[in-house]
Amino acid sequence: MKKFYLILAAIMAAACVEKPVASTIEATPSSVDIIAEGGEFEVTVKSDAKFDVSEKSSWIEQKKWNVSGDSSTYLYRVGETDSSEPREGIIRYTTTDGVSAEVHVTQAGVSDTADWLDKVFAHRSLIMRFTATWCGYCPMMNEAAEKAMAANPGKIEYVALHDGSSDIPTPNVNKLENAFSVQGFPTGIVDCRAEVPNYQSTDVTASVFSGLVTEAGYVPSATGIKISSKIEGGKITADVTVCSKVKDNFMLTVLLLEDKIIAYQASGGSNYEHNSVARASFTDIAGESIEIGNPAIKKTRSYTIDIPAAVLNKDNLRILAYVQRPNASISPAKSVDGAYYHDYAGYHVDNAKSAAAGTSSPVEYVE
Repeated sequence: MKKFYLILAAIMAAACVEKPVASTIEATPSSVDIIAEGGEFEVTVKSDAKFDVSEKSSWIEQKKWNVSGDSSTYLYRVGETDSSEPREGIIRYTTTDGVSAEVHVTQAGVSDTADWLDKVFAHRSLIMRFTATWCGYCPMMNEAAEKAMAANPGKIEYVALHDGSSDIPTPNVNKLENAFSVQGFPTGIVDCRAEVPNYQSTDVTASVFSGLVTEAGYVPSATGIKISSKIEGGKITADVTVCSKVKDNFMLTVLLLEDKIIAYQASGGSNYEHNSVARASFTDIAGESIEIGNPAIKKTRSYTIDIPAAVLNKDNLRILAYVQRPNASISPAKSVDGAYYHDYAGYHVDNAKSAAAGTSSPVEYVE
């Protein structure tokens, strides 16, 4: 009998042994939709066991990975697509005991038509003025630029690029001074293709500016620009979208400007109003490549920078974006008296646009 009870106890003990409990894993969100231009998204994974990314579509790029407690956060990026067909992808996370969680990623295909292809982009030229607060002749060119803008409403963007020796210097401006072979101040550059000296008459200088703007307008802009930005605390974020009618390897430059700066200016006094002063650059100050391989695709670039401590009033900030196109693709005529044409880096400004910080300004078209 004793042996019987021992056998029974062994059987009961065996029956009470707990079966191994499978691990759990959850990925949030479980599905992601991405536009044709591409974008970034985050996935949060929670699990009570060790796990790995066991499968990931090749066109989904992992950028960052952060662990906090039992949660892991992954940042992924999807590049643009030039296909008209959507593509489906997957990210699979699998625990050591084989339990999985999946995230399904869908990227939209390129639309067969883009609304800008049948429209004419509004065109703005860009006047750069290389200057300094100690320069006694510089206010004359500023006055000439203002006259040109008044004579050509809505057709000119303007930026004042202050030398490093100025009281309100533009960071890294020497890179542009070298690119445009600036030998003295003031120096005017229109559309990165023509130099304008500081003539003794502001009317003459303004006339040369206006002539170059008119000349550039004879060649339709291949690109349109949208700017959206926001200020949060001490940072500013700018989203710049470029639409194009053609395939080409463009250059995009995005600058932070400040208006209504009251500061000293030689020949202008201690209460001179400085406008369109470049305070910082979102891109490299000389620009960054933005290749358009399919005209039906619009390219969006997002940038976040610290607002420089030198900025006096956030309410007076603007975002300036300009797109340059290779001279080898197409170039305006060179017929304005008083202007000195140069090839510089082989690019010229195709279009330019500015918008107040904290606002959104759409692509503009000719009515």
